[in-house]
Amino acid sequence: MSTPVREIVARARRIPEHHRSFTETPETATKVHQIPPDLLAELTAEGLPRADTPDGPRYDNHDLASIAVTLRLPSPRFMGMRGWVAALRHGTAGVPVDYAVRLIPTCTGGCLDPGAPYRIHPGLAPLITEHPTDPARPVFTIRHRAQGESIELTGAPRQLIELLSKVEHYLVPSLDLREDLDFVRRTRLADCDLAARYLAAEAARLGVEARTSFGLLLAKPYSTGHSWLDIKVDGAWHPFDPLIGKMLANAGLTPPGEWPAHRSLGASFLRFADEPVELLEHCGVPVRLGFPTKRTPVPESP
Repeated sequence: MSTPVREIVARARRIPEHHRSFTETPETATKVHQIPPDLLAELTAEGLPRADTPDGPRYDNHDLASIAVTLRLPSPRFMGMRGWVAALRHGTAGVPVDYAVRLIPTCTGGCLDPGAPYRIHPGLAPLITEHPTDPARPVFTIRHRAQGESIELTGAPRQLIELLSKVEHYLVPSLDLREDLDFVRRTRLADCDLAARYLAAEAARLGVEARTSFGLLLAKPYSTGHSWLDIKVDGAWHPFDPLIGKMLANAGLTPPGEWPAHRSLGASFLRFADEPVELLEHCGVPVRLGFPTKRTPVPESP
């Protein structure tokens, strides 16, 4: 058995099994997450958690998505991460960039009135510049000009960020775990939301003014919902994600050390709320959202 597979499964097994949802078939593992059948068999033989059902084995979506990224397989999540690199570089270059983000909802409930208005989260509503004109094709648009540079933390704020220096990124499968700060200490695993919550809770102890944030990582061709930590430095909030730099470097998408945890991410994010929220509801039911995005450099003034 290869060492990488053994290490991958050992990391997955740090998560208590009862927090998982075993919904993914072996076919989904291959078609969606791009995990070949022979590799899935190797992972299973090493002890990757699964449930045996009358219809065959089922795996957890978060496990499969995390494994695909770790192994640099061309899954949707890994392919989406390629756009993050340019997003971070543009967001810290100090020059203005215009973003046009379309919010395309997909209803998940059986609404009896397709023309019923959408309920928009208060943190999102002021940012929408264009509303749907055709109820049959509802599309909302955000037009946003971003310009920022990065700073590097020192002193207590840097000590705060370094609390997660040995924590690895893993997609946490349940809301219970995302609210369990001791889970980070026990397992040294966290996703971006849990990492931000953990550091925000530790900030007061170190005398650091910090807050959690949720919004979009502005990336082309698709922005993505994201959580991060804001730290106030010299009267201004600056965004930090202590795990994203390691994720990108481990995936072979950036040189090691390009995005150390203590380097801020400039104007790469667009904030909606303190924590993950449902951005749109239709007939009282949350809807799934896609965020196709265009990025346009702002012409220099003559």
